[in-house]
Amino acid sequence: MCGIAGIINKKDEKTVKEMLLVLKHRGPDSSKVVSWNNSTFGQNLLAIVENIPQPISDKEAILAANCEIYNWEELNKKYKLGAKNDAELLFKLLKKKNIDAIKELDGDYAFVYADKNIALLARDFFGLKPIWYSNTKKGFYFASEKKALPKFAQETAQDLHPRNILEYNLKTKKTNTHFIDFYKELTCKVNLGKEKQDIKALLEQAVKKRVNTNKKIGILLSGGVDSSIITAIAKKYNKNITCYVASAITKSEDEKYAEIVAKHLGLKLKKIIATEKEILKALPEIIKILETSDPVKIGVALPFYFCTKEAKKDGIKVMLSGLGSEDVFIGYDRYTSNKDGLYGLKNIFHRDLYRDDLICMNNSIELRVPLLDKELVKYAINIDIKHKIKDKIKKYILREIASDYLPKEIAFRARKAAQFSSGFDKAITKLAKGELKQKGEYYKKYISKNNDNVGILFTGGKDSVLTLEILKSMNYDIKCLITIDSKNKDSYMYHTPNISLAKLQAKALEIPIIVLKTKGEKELELKELEKAIKIAKEKYNINSIASGAIFSEYQRDRIEIITEKLGLKCLAPLWHKNQEQEVNELISRGIKAIITKICAHGLTQEDLGKEIDKKMLEKLKKINEKLGFNIAGEGGEYESFVLDSPSFKKKVEIVKSTKHSEGEYNHNLSIEKLELKKK
Repeated sequence: MCGIAGIINKKDEKTVKEMLLVLKHRGPDSSKVVSWNNSTFGQNLLAIVENIPQPISDKEAILAANCEIYNWEELNKKYKLGAKNDAELLFKLLKKKNIDAIKELDGDYAFVYADKNIALLARDFFGLKPIWYSNTKKGFYFASEKKALPKFAQETAQDLHPRNILEYNLKTKKTNTHFIDFYKELTCKVNLGKEKQDIKALLEQAVKKRVNTNKKIGILLSGGVDSSIITAIAKKYNKNITCYVASAITKSEDEKYAEIVAKHLGLKLKKIIATEKEILKALPEIIKILETSDPVKIGVALPFYFCTKEAKKDGIKVMLSGLGSEDVFIGYDRYTSNKDGLYGLKNIFHRDLYRDDLICMNNSIELRVPLLDKELVKYAINIDIKHKIKDKIKKYILREIASDYLPKEIAFRARKAAQFSSGFDKAITKLAKGELKQKGEYYKKYISKNNDNVGILFTGGKDSVLTLEILKSMNYDIKCLITIDSKNKDSYMYHTPNISLAKLQAKALEIPIIVLKTKGEKELELKELEKAIKIAKEKYNINSIASGAIFSEYQRDRIEIITEKLGLKCLAPLWHKNQEQEVNELISRGIKAIITKICAHGLTQEDLGKEIDKKMLEKLKKINEKLGFNIAGEGGEYESFVLDSPSFKKKVEIVKSTKHSEGEYNHNLSIEKLELKKK
């Protein structure tokens, strides 16, 4: 594993050397810069097997690769390539098969390969290894981490989407994207009646290929079922294992259960207890490493940071993590189906993997994630949900398998997020107390820039505004709003009540808005959404699209398909949020939303125009208890319009409106005139 950087269509060894200096932690064993065919490639190497300087080049092509190809020897033999390691195998296979070579790779990788006509950028299917790029007038820049790009290139930088293979034409300087179908790649038949034994065999295979070495292996052991089962299997194939657990308090839950696992398996366990002083000292460094002030990412990163720091002292170069099982085996509380798991897997590259890669590589440690082995995921994600959720116990089949290796109290230990079970969240809350309420604001003092550039799918209703406020509190940079105005008032895809008023709300927010009209024909109406998102990407350089979707799989799936094709991340912070909790958060964040449409029994025409405040929440809860009415209005029971929120620079005031009814349970508030007022 390593750090790669370079410039295509420009010879500039000085700049590439500067980029590599920023990435020094990713490859302390050697550093090399190569000028080739009016391009410059550089690489810092972290040698796991052999120290063979890279990039690799000849007269015809050049390759910079951050890779761990597990089937390289098999492919080397199959094609008689005579390669000495996985990087050389990749180089020769790409020369032989070009883009088709990627289909045969089993491993974790991110690479840039160029011949005299085109350059290819690709990364592994789930996105374990990162790569950023920026197509500028000064050249096409790439690097393993965004911070390594020159500042002017960072402004337009994109991280390559894992299911996009980017092709850059060296002559025209234009890019073309080859899209890999996520669902097609993860479709397979399940061996009915033999699910448990098949998954067990695939688990063994996934771990074995990642630890079958004479080198020392470290394992991040929290004592949960995920890290514990891979530890138990790893012991069978590697005798030189050290486990690590970090806590912010003595005898945390993680420490307690990690001790049980280590003792049961007869393995060495290193326990790191971080003091408040050490945490305070670590925070600026972690935020600098991650280039984000996202409270969730920082909270999870803290125990990871202290474990890898200790592992580096021990000479560990490879570390295993139990990440992935919550998506593959349906572990999160908000997940109820395999479709939810697929959604999580689609987004795991920016939700978890980039964070974990940066923390590990900061300590020159390669991260390996057995539970994201493609063959294991392909099989496990397709087994019936009844094997994953049984008697309200999540990840049931994985826990059953774990019982063959571990004590039952470990196999069936209830899930708890790492930042809580390690005590780090409690420590951060204590440190932030008295300064600022939101952790995002507390972390913001350590960073001068925002997180990703985001475009919000904006309706003017409570959900899209709450999404905006949540992301702003996590320091995302809201670059634009995107609104689709549908003629079809019964559109499956789009919110329609008072949608024409979104422009005025954008003025109040002082955020640019893109508005496109659509006839609202089912499925065809998605063309306008794709067009609008393309405009947002080109005009405002967005990296992510955010929606206020809560339970509509129809909406979420279609947004995902578009964003994936366009190489953008998909954010849905309200997804499967408890309906009462969602309305409570709306109120607590100071968002003033009113009811503008009613389509269900329980509310009456008199409720039109009323604010969704604590009094209204109590009313909605009572209707819910009596009629099963969705408190958040997600079933279409009511629609809303936002007049004010913390991000509004001016508040919206209704000057003229009319109430009218189209039936006993169908009432509308037509807003005819609005004005912006000073706050």
